Amino acid sequence: MLVVDRENPSPSNYNTFTYILMNDDDGDDFAGLIDDFPSESTQWFDSDNDGWGDNWGQNSWNLTRTGGIGEWVMNAQRIDECPLTLGTS
Repeated sequence: MLVVDRENPSPSNYNTFTYILMNDDDGDDFAGLIDDFPSESTQWFDSDNDGWGDNWGQNSWNLTRTGGIGEWVMNAQRIDECPLTLGTS
């Protein structure tokens, strides 16, 4: 795990690799380098690679989404109803 001081980032404190990992344009704490949705702060992974994110915003899904895929995020966008099945949902 890489821990960085977000309050005091400066080129003298971090090497280039660390800076790349810190680069998070959408503010979701997932660096753009590893974020499947680098411009969407409510999504960061797409397990089935269909362009729809694993996170959800409906409270009613909290009991039915099991298996560690995604998490509840308020006002989540680009929601995948079936994150392990390729499709447009």
